[in-house]
Amino acid sequence: MRIYPVEGRLSNSYIIEEDNCFFVVDVALCGEKYVIGYIHDVLGELVNKVRFVVCTHDDYDHSGGIHAPARECGADVALPYVSHLLARKLWNNPLGAFYRPVTAAKESLKPRMWRMYLNPFRGRK
Repeated sequence: MRIYPVEGRLSNSYIIEEDNCFFVVDVALCGEKYVIGYIHDVLGELVNKVRFVVCTHDDYDHSGGIHAPARECGADVALPYVSHLLARKLWNNPLGAFYRPVTAAKESLKPRMWRMYLNPFRGRK
């Protein structure tokens, strides 16, 4: 098994190669071009070797772009079992609606965030 990290604009995606096929993990919103480009340009492979496009959880930087490469590659989409119902998420974690924006605001002040998300050269080779 080989794992290839793919640096994108919002976050990293991963391509896992095993048994002469690929599994793509965590494609961010508008991040499919980085994954498809990596398969074509760096690995020199055809995209029809992609069997599954999966995400680890339902944040946009992990799942926002999973359908575009799946369509282009003819791959299946695999999602973890989650409820997209806001009411169910609030029931399971009532403080999540408060902590998530607070955590996002706190993270936005860190230098790492500025290097990652606002760097115009990130993802360009």
